[in-house]
Amino acid sequence: MQKVTLKRKKRKLNIPSVLIYVFMTVLAFITVFPVLNLVGVSLSDAASVSSVIVFPRGFTLDAYAYVFQKSFLVRSFFISVARVIVGTAIQTVVTVFTAYALSKPDSLFRGRTVYAWFFFLAMIFDGGIIPFYMMVKQLNMLDSFFSLVIPSAVQVFNIILLLNFFKQLPKELEESAMLDGAGYALLLWKVIVPVAKPAIATGVIFGMVGHWNAWLDGMMFMKLPEDYPLQTYVQSVIAGGNVTSGVSDFSDKISDRNTQAALITVAMLPMVLSYPFMQKYFEKGLIVGSVKG
Repeated sequence: MQKVTLKRKKRKLNIPSVLIYVFMTVLAFITVFPVLNLVGVSLSDAASVSSVIVFPRGFTLDAYAYVFQKSFLVRSFFISVARVIVGTAIQTVVTVFTAYALSKPDSLFRGRTVYAWFFFLAMIFDGGIIPFYMMVKQLNMLDSFFSLVIPSAVQVFNIILLLNFFKQLPKELEESAMLDGAGYALLLWKVIVPVAKPAIATGVIFGMVGHWNAWLDGMMFMKLPEDYPLQTYVQSVIAGGNVTSGVSDFSDKISDRNTQAALITVAMLPMVLSYPFMQKYFEKGLIVGSVKG
């Protein structure tokens, strides 16, 4: 029998890879640290809140108990949930139809280039807050739920992302469906949309995050605080200060600082919890939609 000697290969230290991992680790810590600090402050009592770095001191849930006693918070939360569902659905439908039409050549869609440039210029140049407010007012949407979902229905970045994905699809896919008698509506619904799920999911994620985090439009278009979405309500409470003033049941246990931290934590928690489940669609959709066809 022949003796086989195994030589161990020495792995060379890849300095660039190590530097990249170190940089990404530091960047991740910088991103996560404020969130951990915020949660730690929200779970601490009033006496220990100033010394909290990450872990809570004097652990208590009194700040959350006080926050959830406010009826406006619960109402604002459901307004934001409704806004995310309705607004994202409208935005997705508009994005799919617009991107599919703009992905066609000029021979099938006359004036396609003009429309594409119009959307591109609209994304670059913003008219400003005053024209935006005047537009919503002229449409009689002030103090209406639709003022939160209709003006943001057209998201040009998502349209461009999906347009590039549609342009990558092989023409034979559509031709074979049309030979079977499918029209453009059936073709889009039965063939194109199932294939484009990762790219569409990316736009859905952008829409959900955008609608959930928006606060300025709620303050601009809603007169009554009970009609505020959650982020607008949280911003108005924090900007007003003295969150716990005049509350005898909690005055000795919590302070403005940990109550504000609890409000912000409640406002950001739904997106933080839902993002890991959508991350695979987000990454794949960005890759397939960013390649120019």
